[in-house]
Amino acid sequence: MKTKTCLPWLRAFCAFALLGLSGVVATPATAQESSWPSRPITLVVPFPPGGGTDVLARMLTSNLEKALNQTFVVDNKPGASGNIGAALVSRSEPNGQTFLLQATIIGVYPHVYKDIGYDPVTGLDPITTIAETPNIVVVRPDSPLQSFGDLLNKAKDAKAPLTFATAGTGSPQHMAMEVVADRAGAHMQHVPYKGTSPAIVDVIGGQVDAGVFSLSSTLPFVRSGKLKVLAVLSPERFPLIPDAPSIRELGFDGIDSAVRFLILSPPRTPAPIVKRMNEVIHNAVRSPEFEKMLEEAGYRGVLSTPEEARAMIRNEYDTWGPVVKRLGLNPS
Repeated sequence: MKTKTCLPWLRAFCAFALLGLSGVVATPATAQESSWPSRPITLVVPFPPGGGTDVLARMLTSNLEKALNQTFVVDNKPGASGNIGAALVSRSEPNGQTFLLQATIIGVYPHVYKDIGYDPVTGLDPITTIAETPNIVVVRPDSPLQSFGDLLNKAKDAKAPLTFATAGTGSPQHMAMEVVADRAGAHMQHVPYKGTSPAIVDVIGGQVDAGVFSLSSTLPFVRSGKLKVLAVLSPERFPLIPDAPSIRELGFDGIDSAVRFLILSPPRTPAPIVKRMNEVIHNAVRSPEFEKMLEEAGYRGVLSTPEEARAMIRNEYDTWGPVVKRLGLNPS
């Protein structure tokens, strides 16, 4: 699978002058940057061990250790939908020793939570995006809803409102389906769960009509035939499930709820460290070995410059903020 690169014409960005030029004296800070990394690096994962984000982190760090000849420690800091770990990194020293693996959806969090402890747009320095997985609409294989058209028709029947499960209120899956329902003039009843696993169980068991989840969390069930994909909630089809139509093909433009993961650092991390980290991550994600691992886990590589990654977080903030407000999701 070919790695996707965001806006290649914006790849170049400014770096500090190289050390060692005539007349330039190395300060303690620049000396530290030139020797980086001289000790183990921590990658904070703001979710429990064993989950999709944790697996992605361990896949990545195993490659980065080889490239930088340095140990990476994956430090799981779960809680508050990932905000505890993110806030921790935002307050860490900007010395290249602490990084965060999160998704661009953090841009939505100020709309959903009262106090997340950091500003997702300015309180962290993005390094690069690394991978994405689409959100998909699924049903059990023997469901009477065998197409997205069937699903919309049921949702328009006031006598029997369509129920759909997600991993929680205010999730990108929830908001994307609410936008679809609004545009289609359909009645859909959201059934939020505390996590993806119990929601998938109830979709397979027929307790709810449909589910909206990330492909990475449902891929084993899709491949085994326990779940049928009706639609991809992104403008384009996804290579791993080529037969599933995109939401644009189904008549809904401007909807893209794909989960895009990225690496971030504390604010004011030195530019040479950001540049070096960006380079080694790009090389790792482009490797055939890593691309294969991503594909097996339901992802594809997506690379960017730091500026593009920050713009994606800002876009999440701008795009989904009005949806949160319309849904009446008061910050909790």
